[in-house]
Amino acid sequence: MVAMGQWLLAIAFLLAGAGCEKPGYMPKRYVIFVDTSASVCKDSSQAEHLLAMGNKPISKLRPGDAVEIRELNDRTLETKAVFEAETPAPGERAGLDAVTESRRQTTQIKEQAKEALRRTLNSSCVAMVTDVFSGLDRVTPDAQRRVVIIWLSDMLNSVASDLDMEKTPITSDQFEELIVKIAKRHGWHSQTLANAEVHVILPSGGIKSPNDRRVLKQFYNRLFNSLGARLVTFDTSFKTAKLS
Repeated sequence: MVAMGQWLLAIAFLLAGAGCEKPGYMPKRYVIFVDTSASVCKDSSQAEHLLAMGNKPISKLRPGDAVEIRELNDRTLETKAVFEAETPAPGERAGLDAVTESRRQTTQIKEQAKEALRRTLNSSCVAMVTDVFSGLDRVTPDAQRRVVIIWLSDMLNSVASDLDMEKTPITSDQFEELIVKIAKRHGWHSQTLANAEVHVILPSGGIKSPNDRRVLKQFYNRLFNSLGARLVTFDTSFKTAKLS
């Protein structure tokens, strides 16, 4: 009887731990943008750094979450996602088999996503222009999940029709005018990124631009806030804020 009781307790524990998430948990959609322009991922040490950082949100995938990986380059708007998947979520009354299968598929998706990220950062990286802003045009609302956007990039948009941040210095008194102009061109509004959480992970080797990291952080903080999102991290790692 004791052995039977322990066996039933073990099954109950497994079902509770691997089934649905805790009450109140909001599943997440991780949208990971990878800078494949020559200025970033051509440097193998930077690619390894960004790979390590990009693997962190992938490792956090839970049943019911989703993940997509997209490139930032000169064709950001036209390029399809290099990886996209949803982890299966068993229902509240799911049996042991369903829970075990959900756990297996979630682990498999994590491994596939990490491999896709590795391949992307080891690509040819020949693009000489980075279209950062069009990445926002690829973020779609998700009624079932909270959107978490992760940028593995120096965030130096170099499309001249928007703003060439690699060559043009900007100041805080220009932010509003620039954001209005860019938002109008892309058709953004105050709810484009409603309730999204944003993390920017920069290359560890610094930024080569007339705009230093402080200015870039201020600009993107204003931009994301104006679209309804919250900028949580703007650093070389997630150390300054917890990745949810």
